[in-house]
Amino acid sequence: MKKVFVKLKSYDSLCLISIILLGIWQVLRCPDLPGLYLDAVNPDYLAIQMLFPHANNPNWTMPHSGIPLLGQLYHGTITVWLQLIIVGLFGESSLLTDRFSNIIYVVGICWVMHLILKRLGTNKAISFFALICIMLSPNVFSFIRTQYYIKLPGTLLLMLSIYFGMQSIDNHKHAVYLMLSGISLGIAFYSYFIFLFFAPAILLFCLDKAKKTDSSYVKDTVGWCIGFGCGSTPYVIGYSDLLITSTSLSASVKSNLVTVGGFLLVITVIFLACTMVRKYQNNKVFIRCCMAALILVFSLGTICLINLNSIINRLIPTLNSLEIAGKDMGVIQRIAQIFYYWSGVLENRFLEGQMLETTSTYLPFMLTILLLITFILTCILTITRKMVKDDWREILSWIGILLCYGICCIPFASRMGGQHFTPTFFITCMILILVLDSIWRLAKNKYIKKMPIALLGVFLLWSIINTNLLQKNLEFTGGRYLYSETINTLAKDALSERGNGKKNVYVFPEWGFWCGFDYLTVNQIPYMLSIDINTLKRYLDKGYGFRLCTWDNESVEQYINLLGNADICDVSTDTMLSRDGKVIFYIIKGDS
Repeated sequence: MKKVFVKLKSYDSLCLISIILLGIWQVLRCPDLPGLYLDAVNPDYLAIQMLFPHANNPNWTMPHSGIPLLGQLYHGTITVWLQLIIVGLFGESSLLTDRFSNIIYVVGICWVMHLILKRLGTNKAISFFALICIMLSPNVFSFIRTQYYIKLPGTLLLMLSIYFGMQSIDNHKHAVYLMLSGISLGIAFYSYFIFLFFAPAILLFCLDKAKKTDSSYVKDTVGWCIGFGCGSTPYVIGYSDLLITSTSLSASVKSNLVTVGGFLLVITVIFLACTMVRKYQNNKVFIRCCMAALILVFSLGTICLINLNSIINRLIPTLNSLEIAGKDMGVIQRIAQIFYYWSGVLENRFLEGQMLETTSTYLPFMLTILLLITFILTCILTITRKMVKDDWREILSWIGILLCYGICCIPFASRMGGQHFTPTFFITCMILILVLDSIWRLAKNKYIKKMPIALLGVFLLWSIINTNLLQKNLEFTGGRYLYSETINTLAKDALSERGNGKKNVYVFPEWGFWCGFDYLTVNQIPYMLSIDINTLKRYLDKGYGFRLCTWDNESVEQYINLLGNADICDVSTDTMLSRDGKVIFYIIKGDS
C-alpha cells in the first residue's frame, strides 16, 4: 500500500490526475449548454441507433452492408466506437455522455503532450502549468461542445504518431515505433481527411530522429508509409463496402462479401506489419514484405479499374455536392484565409460566434501576443549565447509540422472552415511550451528565468476569465440559433409526450435538428428528413401526430400551404424561445 501511495505522489500521476479532474470539471460546470446541434454529434448518433434500434430512423452515413465505417467520403466513424462504450456504461445517451466522450480525447491529447515534453526534458513546472492552462482554456470548453470535437481523436492520434516517432531513436525498437507512428497517423487520416496534410512533416520528423539509428532513410520511409497504409485500412474497407452496396447483389451476399473481405484484409495487413517489424533488419524479408504490399495495392487498384464506371457514377455526384474546389481565390488570399482560420481557433473567435453570435473573450489576441513575446526573447537569448542549433531544433520541428499543414491546406483554403484547424491549437501550444522552456534554460538573469512562469500565469488567468465569461453568457442566453438549448428542449418534450402516450413523428426538412434530436431521444422517436406526404399520411393513419420544425418564419407559410395541398389542414404553429425571449425556430403541429 505504501508503494502505491508513493507512486501516486509522482509527477506523472499528479499530472494525469490533474488533467482528468480538470477535464471532468470542464464537462460538469455547464453540462447542458449549448444545444446539441447536428454536426456536434455527427456521426456519434449512429452509436445510439446501433444500441437502441427502437425506431427505424434514417441516418446520414454512406451506404453500407457491413458496419458503418464511412460517415462521409472524407471522414470515418471513429468517434462512434467510443460512444458505444460510454453510452453502454451510462445506459442511455444524454448531453453528459456526449461531452464526457469528447473530453476523453482532450485528456488523451494533453497526456501524450506530457509524455512528449517529458521525453524532451522540458522543465516540469513549465510543462505542468502549461497543460493546466490548456485544460482550463475556453478553447477546450468549446471543442467538446461543438462540431470541432470530430477532429479531437485525430489530434490525439497525431500526437501519438509524433511521440512514437521520437521513441524510434531506440535501435532495438526502432522498427516497432516507426511502424506505430505510421499506423497512428493512418488512423488519424481515417478519422478525418485533413490529417493527411501532416504526413510529409511527420515522415521527415521520423527520418530526422532516425539519424541516431543504424537504419537507412529509404527503408524507414518505406516502413513508415506501409504503417500509414495499414492505419488507413478502415477507409479501404469502407469504400469497398460502399461500392459493393451499390451493386445489384442480394443483401446477404453483400454483407458476407464485406465481412469476409474486410476480415481477410485486416488479417493480411496485421500479418504484413508484424512480419516487417520482426524482420526489419533482414533485407530479403523486408523486400518481400514490400513486394507483398505492392501486390496488395496493385490488386485493389485493378479491382477499382475494372469497376471504374461504377465508381465514377457513385462518387462523382457526391464529390460535386461537396464543392471541393470552393471559391476562386488567389494564392495570397488563400494564405491569408489559412492565417485567419488559425488565429480564429487560437482566439476561440469562431466557436463563440457560433454559440453566442458574438465573442465574449477578453483580450482575444493574448495567446498570439504571448507567442510573439516569447519568440523575441528566445531569439535575443539565443543570439547572445550562440546556441542556435541545439535550442531551436525541436521548436523548428514543431513549427515545420504546423507550416506543412498550412501549405497543404492552400489548395482547399476556400472550402475549409475554422473546425479544420482544431489540431493547430494544440500544436501551437506545444510550440509555446517549448519556447518558454528554452527561455528558462538559456536565461542567466534570475528575473528572466522566472519570466516563463509569469507568462504562464497570464495564460492561466486568461483561460479562467474567458471560460467563465463564455459559461455565463451561455447561461444568460441558452445559446444562439443552431446551438440554442431549444434543440435539447425539443427532445425532452418529445420524450415527455411519448411517456404520456402521445405518438408523434417529427419532420426535419432543414439542416441542424435531427442528429442531436435522435441522440437525446435515445432513438425512440420516429422522424423524417423531408416532407414526404405519402409517408406522413401513413403515420397519420396509424394515429400519429406530427411536429414539423423550421428555422425561418418565411418557411412556415410555405410548409402550411404544402400540407394544405395534401389535405392536411388541421395544423397550428408554435415557437421555441431562447432564455432571453428570442425566437429560435418554429414548429408546425398536427395532432392525430
